[in-house]
Amino acid sequence: MYSASDFEKLWFLYKTEGEPKGISLNSFCASHGVSFNPSEGMSPEEMNRYIQFLFHQLEEIKEELRRANTTIERMPPNRNV
Repeated sequence: MYSASDFEKLWFLYKTEGEPKGISLNSFCASHGVSFNPSEGMSPEEMNRYIQFLFHQLEEIKEELRRANTTIERMPPNRNV
């Protein structure tokens, strides 16, 4: 089971090492031995912290896109994951 701090560290590693190399988040997580579905086995409190962390990351991404004058287009779900 992972803590919010673990996810923050993994996110930092992804943003500094994985994303610049064009590695997908799913592949990056797998290469570091982290399930892409980390919510399995989380307590309600841990799930809440994880959701807050994800929301914060989404807000940062939206702000970056706003600054770049870009929008997020809704894409159909990827059924191959």
